[in-house]
Order: sequence, then C-alpha cells, then structure tokens
Amino acid sequence: MNTKTITPEDRLRWIKSTASAAIRFEAAQSLLPYERAPKPGDSVLVRVTRLGHMRVVENLRGCERPNYCPRELILGSLLWAVFGSRCGIRLGKVNVPDFAASTVHLHAQGGLVGIMEHHVVENRPPTEVEVLGYLGDAQQRPLNTRLFAPDFSDSPQDPGNRRFIVVVGSDTDAGKTQACRAIITSLFKAGREVVAAKATGVAFAQDVAQFYPQAHYVTDFVNHGVESTIGLGAEPAVRLFHRVRNDLIANSGDDAVCVIELADGIINPETRAILADPTVRDSTSRVVFASAGVMAAMTGASILRELGYARPIFSGRLFNSGVGREQAVEHISPDVLFFNSGIEPDADLIRMFELDP
Repeated sequence: MNTKTITPEDRLRWIKSTASAAIRFEAAQSLLPYERAPKPGDSVLVRVTRLGHMRVVENLRGCERPNYCPRELILGSLLWAVFGSRCGIRLGKVNVPDFAASTVHLHAQGGLVGIMEHHVVENRPPTEVEVLGYLGDAQQRPLNTRLFAPDFSDSPQDPGNRRFIVVVGSDTDAGKTQACRAIITSLFKAGREVVAAKATGVAFAQDVAQFYPQAHYVTDFVNHGVESTIGLGAEPAVRLFHRVRNDLIANSGDDAVCVIELADGIINPETRAILADPTVRDSTSRVVFASAGVMAAMTGASILRELGYARPIFSGRLFNSGVGREQAVEHISPDVLFFNSGIEPDADLIRMFELDP
C-alpha cells in the first residue's frame, strides 16, 4: 500500500484506545505501509473482522484520561490500537508478532493487539482485527508510544518527607487495585495528601480511574509511554518505576503519601526486579501484599522476606473473607497484619500504616 494522508474527518471515525494515551489524537497524520515486523508500542489502525471474547474497548476520543467511554465493538469498527504483550492465567500468553501479521488479536480493553499463543478465556475465540497500516506523523514517522514519554529522570530522586506504600499481589485479580483504593480513601479521610500510580501492568484505564477522586494526582506507566510491562525486562522496568515515582514526587507536596501498585504478581520478573532494587526497598515505608489464597499469601510472605521486606501488610480477596483471615492467622502468623479492603475503610488503616500526621 502507499502512504495515505489522514484527515480530521478520518479520525472522527476511529476509536482511540487508552493504550495510546501518551500520543495526542491530532498527531496521527499519515497511514504508513504495514510491511515490517511490529515493535512494542507501535500504533496501528485496525478494523474488527471477528468478534470474540473482547467486545468492549476504552475509548479516549474527545476526553483525557482518566475519563474514557467504554465503546462496544461491531464488525468493521476502526480502532487506534497499540502492539503489546500480555500474560495471565485466564487469558493465556500474547506476544507481539515477529512478522507483519495481517490479522492479529485484540486482547485488552485498553486497545492492545498481538498474537495469542494460548487462549483460555471461557473457550471463546479471540477478537480478530485486520491491520490497515502503521500510524505516522506529518513527517511520516511511525508513532510509537515509547517515544512520547514525559521528561522525567529514570534515576531515583530525593523523596523529601514523602512516604511510599507499594502494593503487590500474588497474581492478577488478587485484589491489588481494591487494596490501593482502600488505602487512598482512608488516608484522604484523615486529611492526608495522597497521590497514586500504577507502575506496571497492561494498559487498562479502569484500574487507575478507581484512584480518583480521593487521590490528588494519579499517573501510570501508560502515561509514560509504555503500553505493557510484560516482557519489558528487569532494568527497563526499574527505570520505568523511578520515572513514575519521580512523577509523583514532582506533583505532590513534601508530606504526601504516595501509593504505587505493581501489577501482574510477585513472581513476574519485572515486579521482582523492582522490589529487589535497593533504592525502592530503602524508600518504601510499607509493602502491602494482596492474595486470593492462603498458600499464595504464605509464598508471597517468604519471597518478600528474601527481598528484604520483613513484615508486609496483607489484603486482597483472601483477607476479605472471614474464613480466609482465620486461615492466614493459623498458617502465616498469629500477629499477621491485614485489612479488609472490601468494607468502607476507616482510621484504623492510618494506625496500621503508622502514618499519623
């Protein structure tokens, strides 16, 4: 295909995915030939050709994050998508193809596409899209989200008097985001300035939207140009964490509490690398571990001890259950620290985190 000039009228027909949030909508000025193998973060225009398990995407057109409109897909829907990887128990494994595959799979509501190697979502087929071309700027340069990161250092900066709470979990859907929201809400009720971020994961604006309105400022890895941290690598993940952390420092007062969620589970290589970083460990006031089961909680506690976090606070689906809490007390420790993120948070969380003003 030849390069095509994109008009404002063309863009009005598109859904702009939240994975592309780092790039302004108007930046898409050209549609480039889809001939080379894609790279993570590459922006593409796709057309839905088969509806499968993914039938709704987060649409940014006409608004800014965290505001977005869930948009139901139909055959023929045109979407600004982004190539990115994913891995999870329910979904399986998704990779960015090493060739210019004409048909790829939409695998995240944030608008990520790739090739599903294993698909296990309720035995439903994946949603297929046809790649129409790479999106480029007015100079016909490809629009890759990773080229649009805001200008923050990836070296750790002095946090001043800010306190950092890092929330990690046993796996996806363990209750990490709900735990973050409970912490943010309790600190907000106590009159503390709270800022929040999701530093790793897969593009999904619905998660960070839950941090509003109690958090005074919210950011995430997508705002820093990264569509997915799956397979990003240990060193790049640590540098990304510090960029996100420095973003929170720049947008908060000296006495703020910074809550940072790490997605994907503690056995994820990128998550482990961040937690093992000495600067992260030394500047973290508390670590919260969200778990859906007692065995996962026991394993998580062991891994955190090895990484230098002696006494985490527990939360998640396990600790939202009375039976789960009894099992935790029996098998982890009689004096295990935990909170129930499924109920309205109160001042007890302030005392638990030792963050009294």
